[in-house]
Amino acid sequence: MKKTLWKYIISSTCLFLIALGSAIPLYGQSITSQDSLKPDQDSLVLNGADLYVVSKDAIDERVEYGARDSIRFDYLKRLIFLYGEAYIKYKTMQVHADFITIDMKSSVATAKPLLDSAGMKTGVPNFEDGDQKFDAQEIQYNFKTRKGIVTEVVSRQDDVYIHGEKTKFISKQSNDSGGDDVIYNQNAIFTTCDAPHPHFGIYSKRQKVIPNKLIVVGPSIVKIAEVPTPPLMLPFGFFPISPDRRSGILFPKDYEYSQTYGFGLRNFGYYFPVSQYLDVKLLGMVYFRDSWGIN
Repeated sequence: MKKTLWKYIISSTCLFLIALGSAIPLYGQSITSQDSLKPDQDSLVLNGADLYVVSKDAIDERVEYGARDSIRFDYLKRLIFLYGEAYIKYKTMQVHADFITIDMKSSVATAKPLLDSAGMKTGVPNFEDGDQKFDAQEIQYNFKTRKGIVTEVVSRQDDVYIHGEKTKFISKQSNDSGGDDVIYNQNAIFTTCDAPHPHFGIYSKRQKVIPNKLIVVGPSIVKIAEVPTPPLMLPFGFFPISPDRRSGILFPKDYEYSQTYGFGLRNFGYYFPVSQYLDVKLLGMVYFRDSWGIN
């Protein structure tokens, strides 16, 4: 019995020592290495900024937009639709209309009016860029090029109203502007009459307008009550529209009708700023029934 107990004690002690010896190396392996050498950084790890290449044609400022009624997104076509008192702002440019579409792929915004329950147009597009403001039936504006295509536009330069069937607007921030805002008009008439459908004006198929400086027209003709007047034709013309005192043509505010002389224009002529304190106006009148005069 004693021998059996003694063998049991010896066997248990040996097993304990074996287990203790095997545990010591395992415990030592869990200690953090104090080796001063550090592994090289993985050369495949890139800076997050290096993963994205920014196009040189990308828009360099934020485009702001909003609408009163609703905003709808088409993620597949990358289109944004704005309904009801919609607006879009980019740098100095603003467009307001009742309906605006933004194409994020081409960076083009298109503004149009909407029809109300009576079939009347509401929210006619309005464009502003710096000093330039005008209304139109449709406006397309490219953020990258700072150029716009406008349909049935009415703009104002000082006291002159310009009605264009189709207009191309180039902002002075564009590379093609030469430092000035430039407006190219097709089938346009400019006048001093402020009526929606002007009673008279100078019509031409092509016009170039440099705001606050000059209007240049090709072959043109004077229209009165939308009727061309062949005797009053111009092969070309340069019309200063500077807000400063400068020589230039004076236009009447409206045409008039006389039972004796018929339709005619009164108080049109030329202005001469002689000096800081003296200027001269040469005014005249002309009527369809072969009557004219100079004041």
